[in-house]
Amino acid sequence: MNLMPSLAKLSVAMLLVAAPVWSASIEVTLDSSLQSAEPGDVVTFTGTIENTGVDTVYLNGFSSTFPLGGVDDSAFFLLPASLAPFGTASGPLFSVMIPGGAALGLYAGTFNVLGGDTPTSFDLLATQTFAVNVVPEPSSALLALGGVFALILRRRTRS
Repeated sequence: MNLMPSLAKLSVAMLLVAAPVWSASIEVTLDSSLQSAEPGDVVTFTGTIENTGVDTVYLNGFSSTFPLGGVDDSAFFLLPASLAPFGTASGPLFSVMIPGGAALGLYAGTFNVLGGDTPTSFDLLATQTFAVNVVPEPSSALLALGGVFALILRRRTRS
């Protein structure tokens, strides 16, 4: 007796009667994922969180990575605690503090939304990357440019 055809029929029957499993599904879009800032500045990232699923999704938390630290998620908790199917929430999502002594350069980070199908879920729902380009403050750049100009004038007057 060959059991393979019976097992195959049983597998197909189980697939046909199995109920679909729905999980929370969101998309995060930042208005600008790259911003420039001077050392000592606070940069606020704004955007939209959209529920792309057919069930209510609960926005229960936030985590992030950023090499300079200083991510403030208090704006995230001003958003609705949940989104209805195909609902959206827009506004400030988080802020990043650039330390006063930060070296000039490009720093990348990630913004993670945690939540799920219940008010107590803390599954990773979405990850969005962002970056901050730390640039010199204009007064420092003007001072340096003025110094270079003074050196050029001084050399010309000695000649």
